[in-house]
Amino acid sequence: MHCPYCNQQAEFLSSKDFYGQDYGTNLYVCRPCDARVGTHGKGKTPLGTMANGKLRELRMKCHKYFDRKWKSGEMSRGKAYKWLQEAMNLSEKDAHIGTFNEHQCKELLQILNINEERSDMSLMDAAAKILAEGFDVKKGAVSDFEELPEGTYEAMLENVEWRTNDSGFEWLSLQFEILSEGYEGRKYFGMISFHNERFMNMNIKLALRVAGALGVELNPEDFETPETSLVDAFENGVGIEVDLTLTNWENKKTGKRGQNFICDEPQFE
Repeated sequence: MHCPYCNQQAEFLSSKDFYGQDYGTNLYVCRPCDARVGTHGKGKTPLGTMANGKLRELRMKCHKYFDRKWKSGEMSRGKAYKWLQEAMNLSEKDAHIGTFNEHQCKELLQILNINEERSDMSLMDAAAKILAEGFDVKKGAVSDFEELPEGTYEAMLENVEWRTNDSGFEWLSLQFEILSEGYEGRKYFGMISFHNERFMNMNIKLALRVAGALGVELNPEDFETPETSLVDAFENGVGIEVDLTLTNWENKKTGKRGQNFICDEPQFE
Protein backbone atom coordinates (compact mmCIF):
# COMPACT_ATOMS: atom_id res chain seq x y z
CA MET A 1 0.00 0.00 0.00
CA HIS A 2 1.22 3.51 -0.85
CA CYS A 3 0.65 6.62 1.21
CA PRO A 4 -1.95 8.82 -0.55
CA TYR A 5 -0.16 11.97 0.64
CA CYS A 6 3.43 11.34 -0.49
CA ASN A 7 2.95 8.23 -2.67
CA GLN A 8 5.72 6.38 -0.80
CA GLN A 9 5.45 2.73 0.23
CA ALA A 10 3.75 2.44 3.62
CA GLU A 11 5.28 0.39 6.44
CA PHE A 12 3.36 -2.76 7.40
CA LEU A 13 3.55 -3.11 11.19
CA SER A 14 1.89 -5.05 13.96
CA SER A 15 0.04 -3.04 16.59
CA LYS A 16 2.68 -4.18 19.09
CA ASP A 17 5.48 -2.76 16.93
CA PHE A 18 3.64 0.54 16.46
CA TYR A 19 1.95 1.09 19.84
CA GLY A 20 4.10 -1.10 22.05
CA GLN A 21 1.11 -3.30 22.88
CA ASP A 22 -0.62 -6.07 20.97
CA TYR A 23 -4.20 -5.12 20.08
CA GLY A 24 -4.67 -8.02 17.69
CA THR A 25 -4.37 -5.91 14.54
CA ASN A 26 -1.81 -4.70 12.03
CA LEU A 27 -1.35 -1.28 10.44
CA TYR A 28 -0.12 0.41 7.29
CA VAL A 29 1.83 3.47 8.42
CA CYS A 30 3.53 6.48 6.83
CA ARG A 31 5.37 8.22 9.67
CA PRO A 32 6.39 11.40 7.76
CA CYS A 33 2.73 12.09 6.87
CA ASP A 34 1.30 10.79 10.17
CA ALA A 35 -0.99 8.61 8.03
CA ARG A 36 -2.17 5.12 8.90
CA VAL A 37 -4.96 2.60 8.61
CA GLY A 38 -5.65 -0.56 10.58
CA THR A 39 -6.37 -4.02 9.23
CA HIS A 40 -8.98 -6.69 9.75
CA GLY A 41 -7.48 -8.63 12.65
CA LYS A 42 -3.89 -9.68 12.03
CA GLY A 43 -4.36 -9.95 8.29
CA LYS A 44 -3.32 -7.57 5.53
CA THR A 45 -6.75 -6.34 4.40
CA PRO A 46 -7.11 -2.66 5.37
CA LEU A 47 -10.22 -1.38 7.15
CA GLY A 48 -10.33 1.61 4.81
CA THR A 49 -7.84 4.01 3.32
CA MET A 50 -4.86 5.67 4.98
CA ALA A 51 -5.65 8.91 6.76
CA ASN A 52 -3.60 11.64 8.39
CA GLY A 53 -4.49 13.18 11.75
CA LYS A 54 -7.00 15.67 10.39
CA LEU A 55 -8.85 13.09 8.30
CA ARG A 56 -8.84 10.53 11.15
CA GLU A 57 -10.49 13.12 13.38
CA LEU A 58 -13.15 13.89 10.76
CA ARG A 59 -13.89 10.19 10.23
CA MET A 60 -14.23 9.68 13.98
CA LYS A 61 -16.72 12.53 14.17
CA CYS A 62 -18.67 11.05 11.28
CA HIS A 63 -18.84 7.65 12.98
CA LYS A 64 -19.78 9.28 16.28
CA TYR A 65 -22.94 10.79 14.84
CA PHE A 66 -23.76 8.40 12.01
CA ASP A 67 -23.48 5.23 14.12
CA ARG A 68 -26.11 6.58 16.49
CA LYS A 69 -28.68 6.12 13.72
CA TRP A 70 -28.50 2.34 14.08
CA LYS A 71 -26.92 1.81 17.50
CA SER A 72 -29.73 3.82 19.13
CA GLY A 73 -32.36 1.64 17.47
CA GLU A 74 -33.62 4.44 15.24
CA MET A 75 -33.11 2.05 12.31
CA SER A 76 -31.28 -1.16 11.50
CA ARG A 77 -27.61 -1.05 10.55
CA GLY A 78 -28.46 -2.06 6.99
CA LYS A 79 -31.06 0.68 6.66
CA ALA A 80 -28.62 3.23 8.10
CA TYR A 81 -26.07 2.44 5.41
CA LYS A 82 -28.81 2.50 2.78
CA TRP A 83 -29.70 5.97 4.09
CA LEU A 84 -26.01 6.94 3.79
CA GLN A 85 -25.92 5.80 0.16
CA GLU A 86 -29.01 7.82 -0.73
CA ALA A 87 -28.06 10.91 1.30
CA MET A 88 -24.64 11.19 -0.35
CA ASN A 89 -25.44 9.59 -3.72
CA LEU A 90 -22.91 6.77 -3.23
CA SER A 91 -22.77 3.18 -4.36
CA GLU A 92 -22.94 0.42 -1.75
CA LYS A 93 -19.21 -0.17 -2.22
CA ASP A 94 -18.32 3.49 -1.58
CA ALA A 95 -20.66 4.08 1.36
CA HIS A 96 -18.02 3.43 4.03
CA ILE A 97 -16.72 6.21 6.27
CA GLY A 98 -13.33 4.48 6.45
CA THR A 99 -12.77 5.43 2.79
CA PHE A 100 -14.14 8.99 2.95
CA ASN A 101 -11.97 11.99 2.10
CA GLU A 102 -12.18 15.32 3.95
CA HIS A 103 -14.83 16.75 1.62
CA GLN A 104 -17.08 13.69 2.04
CA CYS A 105 -16.69 13.76 5.82
CA LYS A 106 -17.65 17.42 6.00
CA GLU A 107 -20.60 16.79 3.69
CA LEU A 108 -21.88 13.98 5.90
CA LEU A 109 -21.43 16.04 9.07
CA GLN A 110 -23.41 18.86 7.48
CA ILE A 111 -26.23 16.47 6.58
CA LEU A 112 -26.29 14.98 10.07
CA ASN A 113 -26.21 18.38 11.76
CA ILE A 114 -29.18 19.56 9.69
CA ASN A 115 -31.12 16.46 10.67
CA GLU A 116 -30.17 16.82 14.34
CA GLU A 117 -31.07 20.50 14.57
CA ARG A 118 -34.57 20.15 13.17
CA SER A 119 -37.06 20.07 16.00
CA ASP A 120 -40.59 21.13 15.16
CA MET A 121 -42.18 18.99 17.90
CA SER A 122 -44.71 20.85 20.04
CA LEU A 123 -45.18 20.28 23.78
CA MET A 124 -48.33 18.26 23.03
CA ASP A 125 -46.47 16.14 20.47
CA ALA A 126 -43.64 15.51 22.94
CA ALA A 127 -46.10 14.37 25.64
CA ALA A 128 -47.88 12.09 23.17
CA LYS A 129 -44.57 10.56 22.11
CA ILE A 130 -43.54 9.83 25.72
CA LEU A 131 -46.87 8.12 26.47
CA ALA A 132 -46.82 6.22 23.18
CA GLU A 133 -43.38 4.86 24.09
CA GLY A 134 -44.95 3.24 27.17
CA PHE A 135 -43.86 5.57 29.98
CA ASP A 136 -44.96 4.10 33.33
CA VAL A 137 -46.77 6.98 35.08
CA LYS A 138 -46.41 5.25 38.48
CA LYS A 139 -42.84 3.94 38.41
CA GLY A 140 -41.15 5.45 35.34
CA ALA A 141 -37.83 7.26 35.86
CA VAL A 142 -38.39 11.02 35.54
CA SER A 143 -34.71 11.74 34.94
CA ASP A 144 -32.39 9.84 32.63
CA PHE A 145 -29.71 10.18 35.31
CA GLU A 146 -31.36 8.38 38.25
CA GLU A 147 -29.18 5.70 39.86
CA LEU A 148 -29.37 2.31 38.19
CA PRO A 149 -29.73 -0.94 40.14
CA GLU A 150 -26.66 -3.12 40.53
CA GLY A 151 -26.17 -5.46 37.56
CA THR A 152 -24.96 -5.76 33.97
CA TYR A 153 -26.46 -3.68 31.18
CA GLU A 154 -26.16 -3.37 27.44
CA ALA A 155 -24.81 0.15 26.99
CA MET A 156 -23.31 2.50 24.41
CA LEU A 157 -20.62 5.12 25.04
CA GLU A 158 -22.31 8.42 24.24
CA ASN A 159 -19.90 11.16 25.31
CA VAL A 160 -16.42 11.73 26.79
CA GLU A 161 -15.28 14.76 28.78
CA TRP A 162 -12.47 15.86 31.08
CA ARG A 163 -14.10 17.59 34.03
CA THR A 164 -12.88 19.74 36.92
CA ASN A 165 -14.89 20.82 39.97
CA ASP A 166 -14.51 24.02 42.01
CA SER A 167 -11.97 22.44 44.36
CA GLY A 168 -9.71 21.43 41.48
CA PHE A 169 -10.59 17.72 41.48
CA GLU A 170 -10.25 16.36 37.93
CA TRP A 171 -11.62 13.23 36.27
CA LEU A 172 -12.40 11.53 32.99
CA SER A 173 -16.18 11.38 32.56
CA LEU A 174 -17.62 8.62 30.38
CA GLN A 175 -21.33 8.97 29.63
CA PHE A 176 -23.09 5.75 28.68
CA GLU A 177 -26.60 5.33 27.28
CA ILE A 178 -28.35 2.22 28.57
CA LEU A 179 -29.87 -0.01 25.87
CA SER A 180 -31.20 -2.87 28.02
CA GLU A 181 -34.95 -3.48 27.96
CA GLY A 182 -36.73 -1.61 30.72
CA TYR A 183 -33.92 0.92 31.10
CA GLU A 184 -33.68 2.23 27.54
CA GLY A 185 -32.42 5.79 27.32
CA ARG A 186 -31.19 5.95 30.93
CA LYS A 187 -27.69 7.38 31.45
CA TYR A 188 -24.72 6.30 33.52
CA PHE A 189 -21.66 8.43 34.19
CA GLY A 190 -18.46 6.49 34.74
CA MET A 191 -15.74 8.46 36.52
CA ILE A 192 -12.01 7.69 36.27
CA SER A 193 -9.73 9.93 38.35
CA PHE A 194 -5.95 9.87 38.65
CA HIS A 195 -5.95 12.50 41.42
CA ASN A 196 -5.42 10.08 44.33
CA GLU A 197 -2.02 8.36 44.22
CA ARG A 198 -3.37 5.53 46.34
CA PHE A 199 -5.74 4.47 43.56
CA MET A 200 -3.70 5.64 40.56
CA ASN A 201 -2.59 2.20 39.38
CA MET A 202 -6.08 0.79 39.83
CA ASN A 203 -7.64 3.57 37.77
CA ILE A 204 -5.01 3.30 35.04
CA LYS A 205 -5.95 -0.38 34.78
CA LEU A 206 -9.65 0.60 34.76
CA ALA A 207 -9.04 3.03 31.90
CA LEU A 208 -7.14 0.35 29.95
CA ARG A 209 -9.87 -2.22 30.63
CA VAL A 210 -12.70 0.08 29.51
CA ALA A 211 -10.71 1.14 26.45
CA GLY A 212 -10.13 -2.50 25.55
CA ALA A 213 -13.85 -3.24 25.72
CA LEU A 214 -14.49 -0.27 23.41
CA GLY A 215 -11.80 -1.34 20.96
CA VAL A 216 -9.84 1.82 21.74
CA GLU A 217 -6.05 1.74 21.52
CA LEU A 218 -4.30 3.43 24.45
CA ASN A 219 -0.57 3.89 24.89
CA PRO A 220 1.45 5.40 27.76
CA GLU A 221 1.69 8.78 26.03
CA ASP A 222 -2.10 9.18 26.31
CA PHE A 223 -1.71 9.42 30.09
CA GLU A 224 0.86 12.24 29.89
CA THR A 225 -1.83 14.83 29.12
CA PRO A 226 -5.04 12.94 29.94
CA GLU A 227 -7.23 16.04 29.69
CA THR A 228 -6.60 16.07 25.94
CA SER A 229 -4.93 12.85 24.75
CA LEU A 230 -7.03 10.48 26.82
CA VAL A 231 -10.25 12.24 25.85
CA ASP A 232 -9.28 12.16 22.18
CA ALA A 233 -8.50 8.44 22.42
CA PHE A 234 -11.78 7.53 24.14
CA GLU A 235 -13.76 9.55 21.60
CA ASN A 236 -12.86 6.76 19.17
CA GLY A 237 -15.19 4.56 21.22
CA VAL A 238 -18.24 6.85 21.05
CA GLY A 239 -21.11 4.86 19.56
CA ILE A 240 -19.60 1.50 20.55
CA GLU A 241 -21.67 -0.96 22.59
CA VAL A 242 -20.33 -2.73 25.69
CA ASP A 243 -21.51 -4.79 28.63
CA LEU A 244 -21.56 -2.28 31.53
CA THR A 245 -21.43 -3.91 34.98
CA LEU A 246 -22.31 -1.82 38.06
CA THR A 247 -21.54 -2.91 41.63
CA ASN A 248 -22.61 -1.02 44.73
CA TRP A 249 -20.23 -0.18 47.57
CA GLU A 250 -20.60 1.34 51.01
CA ASN A 251 -18.06 2.66 53.51
CA LYS A 252 -19.37 1.34 56.82
CA LYS A 253 -17.38 3.90 58.81
CA THR A 254 -18.59 7.02 56.97
CA GLY A 255 -21.82 5.66 55.50
CA LYS A 256 -20.79 6.96 52.07
CA ARG A 257 -22.15 4.88 49.19
CA GLY A 258 -21.57 4.70 45.47
CA GLN A 259 -21.16 2.48 42.43
CA ASN A 260 -18.14 1.05 40.69
CA PHE A 261 -18.25 0.20 37.00
CA ILE A 262 -16.39 -2.00 34.56
CA CYS A 263 -16.86 -2.66 30.85
CA ASP A 264 -16.51 -5.83 28.80
CA GLU A 265 -16.99 -6.64 25.16
CA PRO A 266 -20.68 -7.47 24.53
CA GLN A 267 -21.68 -11.06 25.24
CA PHE A 268 -25.29 -10.58 24.12
CA GLU A 269 -26.67 -11.25 20.65
